[in-house]
Amino acid sequence: MDWVLWLQSFKWCFSKYSSVQKISSSILTTFVKLFAGQGNVWQIHLRAATNIYHRGCRDKLANLGLAEKSRTILCEDLPLSEDGPVVAEEVVIFRFLGGTIIWLDITSSIAAGKKPHLLPYHFCVIASNSQTKLEDIMGCKNWAMLQIGRIAALHEHKAQALQQGHFDCTEFEQTVGDFRREIQYGLTQLTHDLLLL
Repeated sequence: MDWVLWLQSFKWCFSKYSSVQKISSSILTTFVKLFAGQGNVWQIHLRAATNIYHRGCRDKLANLGLAEKSRTILCEDLPLSEDGPVVAEEVVIFRFLGGTIIWLDITSSIAAGKKPHLLPYHFCVIASNSQTKLEDIMGCKNWAMLQIGRIAALHEHKAQALQQGHFDCTEFEQTVGDFRREIQYGLTQLTHDLLLL
């Protein structure tokens, strides 16, 4: 079969699916490739999912095939309300997929020594008071994963600064001190919450 014809038919087939389905498929393929031990092939699929998610967030979820009410709930980070099963399903699925993509993006960035691709969205998607709860997806509190992503970004920044000969030790130590305080605050809150149980 001619490659051009094959690519055109693949593009036509794949375009019939919503972006949310494409994200879901890319995440599933990422896990399959990762746990099958197929080297770094999983990174291609994760990058596809992060790219689709990034475009969706940048465009305020306009091109993801979601209902208008679902987009409003997600964009404004509102609690799930009684708006019917379609809206509830879309919101729950998109929050799960978003949390999963951010979790995988952060963990893969650590392995690569780079900042997470979706770092600009971390503060709204996985903030401590966000409706997306990573502890329900993968067992880690939002604040902790947020700090891990920020540390990964700091590592890349430090490596680049050292390579260029522009490393500012004082600024680095201040940033590390900020991380330390935020992590300590998070641990104190966690301890307090556990004692209230």
